[in-house]
Amino acid sequence: MKYSVNQKDLIIEMKVQDSVKKETTYVAITTGVGTAILLVIYAVLGKVFPDLFHFGISAIISGILGAIIAIANFFIMGLTVQKIVATEDLDKARRMMGVSYRYRTLMQLGWIVLCMVVPVLNLIAGAAPLFFPSICIKLRGIKEGLTFHPMMAAATGTSEDPSDAETAAAEGSSVESEKQTEQNQS
Repeated sequence: MKYSVNQKDLIIEMKVQDSVKKETTYVAITTGVGTAILLVIYAVLGKVFPDLFHFGISAIISGILGAIIAIANFFIMGLTVQKIVATEDLDKARRMMGVSYRYRTLMQLGWIVLCMVVPVLNLIAGAAPLFFPSICIKLRGIKEGLTFHPMMAAATGTSEDPSDAETAAAEGSSVESEKQTEQNQS
């Protein structure tokens, strides 16, 4: 028996969608700002409570690496969602998301364990940035009134803002009611 494999099957080309780039940029900026604020607070608390908060190069390195892990986690999730949207098999899509979730969780857990075990790393400064993407996305959702989200549009296959669709539907219904009024008058 001979098996032949097409080279196209071996090479997976994936172009990162604009929505994934945009959301990852947002997460990177907010996580960076959050990490900077965390380090400033950590420095102040280090002055007030030097026994509890040891601010130094270990806190800075841990904060920066924690932010990188958080951003990488979000980016990998975005790529997974992008890949799932292209998949028509629902069971395969669920498996892909589950595998991605497990590996991303293990990556974060591994980072936290490293922060606990490696003496040069700081647990608080290293673990806190892992929460920043989720917090910032939720705050943005509250600020924007939970209306339109590009990642959700990519996941559902829609490209329009739902509020625009509602406006178009309202305009369409007014056109239909005008037509009906004209028919009734005839």
